[in-house]
Amino acid sequence: MTIVNTQSFLGYENPPVVEVVCGILFQDLQLLLTPHIGLLWQKFKHEYPECEELPPLAPAIEFFDESPDINVVFSEIPPTPRIWFIETNGNKV
Repeated sequence: MTIVNTQSFLGYENPPVVEVVCGILFQDLQLLLTPHIGLLWQKFKHEYPECEELPPLAPAIEFFDESPDINVVFSEIPPTPRIWFIETNGNKV
């Protein structure tokens, strides 16, 4: 396996952006429980027969006009896991 330093190989002073990620954080759905997600999967299971459970994402909120602040939220309701419904060949989530 050969590792190439693309900075020197391509000679970019300001390399182009290859990937951009954008996320939106919504308020928790307090009434959505894990069994509800199972009911939703029943509707899409014929198209997305595989299912994968992932841990919840920690909220990351940026405020550009204020000083950084860390908020810790405690709840009696456990966080709802992220569930991916996956197509058989793994190409669609």
